Amino acid sequence: MSLNYPIFNDDPIFGNKLKKTSCPAKSDICGNLPGTSVSDNFIIPNCNDVSFRFSLNQDESPSGCCVVESSNNTCDTYIPDSPDVTGEDYDIGIQFLDANNLNPRKICHSAPIRKRVIKMQDFFVIILISAVVILLTAIFGSCYEYWLKYGAGDYAFDGSRVKYKKCKDDVKISPIDYAFPAKIDYYPYKKCPGADLEFPYSSISYFNITDNQTEHFGYKCAKLFGLPIKAFCLNFLYTLLFSRKFLNYILTTLSSSYATIKRPFLKNIIFLFLTGIAFSVIAKYTGIQQFNSGTTFILYILAMVIVFAMMFATFVTNFVLYWFPDYYNNYEKTESSDEPILTKDFALFNNVLYNISNPDPGNSTSYFKKLININIMNIILNVCLVLIAIIPFIICLITGYIGSMTGTLYMICSLVYNIFAVPLSNIEAFLTIIKDHGELLTILFCISVLLSSLDSFDSTTSGIIGGLVGLIILYKIYTYMSKA
Repeated sequence: MSLNYPIFNDDPIFGNKLKKTSCPAKSDICGNLPGTSVSDNFIIPNCNDVSFRFSLNQDESPSGCCVVESSNNTCDTYIPDSPDVTGEDYDIGIQFLDANNLNPRKICHSAPIRKRVIKMQDFFVIILISAVVILLTAIFGSCYEYWLKYGAGDYAFDGSRVKYKKCKDDVKISPIDYAFPAKIDYYPYKKCPGADLEFPYSSISYFNITDNQTEHFGYKCAKLFGLPIKAFCLNFLYTLLFSRKFLNYILTTLSSSYATIKRPFLKNIIFLFLTGIAFSVIAKYTGIQQFNSGTTFILYILAMVIVFAMMFATFVTNFVLYWFPDYYNNYEKTESSDEPILTKDFALFNNVLYNISNPDPGNSTSYFKKLININIMNIILNVCLVLIAIIPFIICLITGYIGSMTGTLYMICSLVYNIFAVPLSNIEAFLTIIKDHGELLTILFCISVLLSSLDSFDSTTSGIIGGLVGLIILYKIYTYMSKA
């Protein structure tokens, strides 16, 4: 690069690595001054300042620009000694004049900026990286839109529809019901409606005490100390159940609302939010860093739904479902039969206490004695069981909380997997979504090419590329509006 060529702070030779602090811009140059010069009202530090440092690395600049002390000094006076660089490598080709527009002094950069060269391969590497980033954001956005377009199982605007088989029947369910079932009668809780619970949910029944075991005090005591595991399983089950219920309701509502949107322009705006691009723009101009997570912001919101469902499930389980599980049946009906969804076996202490009941009627005297003897004995045994149950119950509260936390972690992993695996498993519907936004993705790629040219070429070359990109974008907008 010629020494006479001035380097302004918008020159692409700076790239993304070198600092531009105190480096003059074209607007700082005064036309009536001799040469390429700035006057003394331009604020710039002296090169001999203690805080100003020079570097021998052309890709590293500890500081920005500085001005030498006098007209007799050059950048050689201040740079570190090295056979590989000279003062000319630091000289940006712009001079600093005093108040009388005399005594020109050289302006130096903290790095050997003139040794930097613009490499064509860097430009193409940036374009390749931009293309990969746009492709990844398109994949994320298309996976999210899959749940809006096909999630509820309704017909989309283009007449397409996605359904999944339910069990071995001909009945089909929506993708949302498939991935986030709202009923305990559905898979993965049961293979088919009316079947027994699958593992690990089936382990709940192992800790139940059946009616024919209620007379065995030792068996009851042994089962009491197995209840912490039952509490873990119950909280795990209810956390999954309520998490999927909440996610099912939210996604189904959003999918039904999305189906009412007919204009492609609005769908492209929504797609920009789903890709995370719109969130990043909002974060840049509002300073709200939570939006800066981009594509993961939507996952973050859905994960917070799971956390809320965990807190709700823990509260309901501890105060209601541990004691009255059949209360849940008032809010959910099974499709397979009239049998209740949750039976008394789901109660934490089901059949633990002895019943206070009447013996078989017979001789009135013996009947009265049996009534007194049995009930007194059962009351004594129940008191013993309650006292014994204090420690297991405290442990149940701990293991139940652990079960809720385990269920939360499981649901977050399940959420991440299903959000992406289900759409990608239906590749035809997935590619249809990408095709719907092909024009928008092309425009985004053109913009990335323009931004890459600004970092790699001079203003003239970047202007030419910008004009060509602008024409392509206008053509794409015109063809898009014609189709609409």
